[in-house]
Amino acid sequence: MNQQAVIQQLNQQLENMEAVLQHLRDEHEQTTIKLHEERKNLEDLQFRIEEENIDKSTIESQNADDESKIFELEEALMSARETNERMELELNKLRVELNDLLQKQTNVSNQNDENKSQMQAIPLTEEKMTKINKVGKPSLQFTGLVSETSITPTENEGESFQNECERLRNLLAERQAEAEVMLKHQAETIESLTVEFNGQVEKLNCQLQNSSNEIQAFKNENNLLKQQNNELVLSLKSQIDQLNKQLTEQEKIANEKLSMFENRIKELNHLLEAEKTKSTSSSNQSQMTSENLNKLKDQQNKTMQELTDYQSIIESALCVILILMNTENMIF
Repeated sequence: MNQQAVIQQLNQQLENMEAVLQHLRDEHEQTTIKLHEERKNLEDLQFRIEEENIDKSTIESQNADDESKIFELEEALMSARETNERMELELNKLRVELNDLLQKQTNVSNQNDENKSQMQAIPLTEEKMTKINKVGKPSLQFTGLVSETSITPTENEGESFQNECERLRNLLAERQAEAEVMLKHQAETIESLTVEFNGQVEKLNCQLQNSSNEIQAFKNENNLLKQQNNELVLSLKSQIDQLNKQLTEQEKIANEKLSMFENRIKELNHLLEAEKTKSTSSSNQSQMTSENLNKLKDQQNKTMQELTDYQSIIESALCVILILMNTENMIF
């Protein structure tokens, strides 16, 4: 009964180890699925970031961090895979040892049955030996030797069996403790990496949202500036057209006045030459001619000054138009 209980306990521990192994497999599959999902999310995020034209150096830095996290997750998966393989080997080894132990138990049980049969046959042997004793000296030492030989192997087998059970029990406890420690460490590592990775993803999402808002604000500002520029261009074009018209009119008037001024200058020059020819007259006439000559010179200077002022006005108008035209070219 004790041996059967030990076997059942070992079977239960073996089932527990198989459950732990299955749990590790499930963790491995979940981690693999999560890794694929995170990679997909990372690719989508990278695509969105590229579309929004986020700073290249920032993306490269974030990508390096994400690749490092993915590499750590892959290392964790490889470690979990190696742990699973090692646990499977250990479980297979324990199955073999348990089968050997069951075989030994069967052999011990058969030996015990055989020993019981031999023990039951001992009284008959003693009766026979008593009968033989009547005839000759009985071989009691032989009978004791047979009995001792039959019992001693059974005790040795039982002790060996107990030692083997104890060794397997300790081995199972060690493997189970090791599996629990590794499973706990793996779960903590995966949880830590997951939290950190989610933080990085959330940070990138915030940066993406901020960049999207900035880009949208820039687009709105750009559209507003374009609208203002278009309005300014239209206004400048209208002013330029008006100035061109005014310039044309002023050029026409200026040409007329210039022609008039030229005629007046010619006339004044003619009068001046006429007055010079009269310089040989009498002193009174000479004094009158000098006064007239001064008046003519004053009129000539006044006319030239008016002409110069008007030319300055025309040049100023031309400068204004050139400035407006340059402004229009710069806007476009």
